Amino acid sequence: MAMSNLQKYREKLLMTRAELSQKTGLSISTINRIEQGKARPTLTTIRKILEVLGIPPSKRELIFPVEESPEEER
Repeated sequence: MAMSNLQKYREKLLMTRAELSQKTGLSISTINRIEQGKARPTLTTIRKILEVLGIPPSKRELIFPVEESPEEER
């Protein structure tokens, strides 16, 4: 299975799933499922991850390509 953009970027920052989990408040299993493409993150989850990774929301396609992005939350 190909490595996701999230996993590539997280590893580039030398951050473990556990560290990302702690900093975002998401479970390690949720991060794992997102990285494996088994879960589609909500907009709120995307914002938390981008904030921790230091990526501005305007550049979210670097981690979450448009075709994988969720609908806006209501």
